Amino acid sequence: MGKSGSPPPGPRINADRRCGVHQAEEAGVLMAVNNRARNGKIGELLVELELVKKGWHVQRLDGASMAPNGDLIVVNQSNILIIQVKTSFSCRSVYLAGHREGVNNNSYYNCAYGPVKAHFIIAVSGKPENPYFYILPIVDAERLCVENHCEWIAGRRRDGGERSQSHQIKVAPEKLEDYKDKWNLLEATRN
Repeated sequence: MGKSGSPPPGPRINADRRCGVHQAEEAGVLMAVNNRARNGKIGELLVELELVKKGWHVQRLDGASMAPNGDLIVVNQSNILIIQVKTSFSCRSVYLAGHREGVNNNSYYNCAYGPVKAHFIIAVSGKPENPYFYILPIVDAERLCVENHCEWIAGRRRDGGERSQSHQIKVAPEKLEDYKDKWNLLEATRN
């Protein structure tokens, strides 16, 4: 101990400095979050562009606190619809929903508190320069999510153990062929 009962002087460690490994790990997490956010924004813009080409007026609902259940409000001569966009730039699977515990009585969509509720899920996959669009009424998206979840849970991990109840809902593009580029489903909806 030093003169005043304090520890003896030694090398000073700056509490704000971290080793390169921790910095790299944090940067990787941050980069993954930034990529996910960036891809989500790109997906929303691609959907917005398609809708504008098809004669819809589009308003973005930026900010989770404003409208956590929807990303876009789209309006035409006869409809006002709320769209939630799901994006994954993959050709092997189409992302429909995030991690969630079990099926219970909860919904995959429209579960956040607020007056805005999505009518459609538009899933974007492929590559940003050549995207695929899947237009799903919310009830069909919910049904596909529940089916996918049940299939997932029925399977086993590689080590033979039970799979986690929490997983992303990704669907093979073949299962969504009926919804691919079905923009007319938006027109058929009357509200």
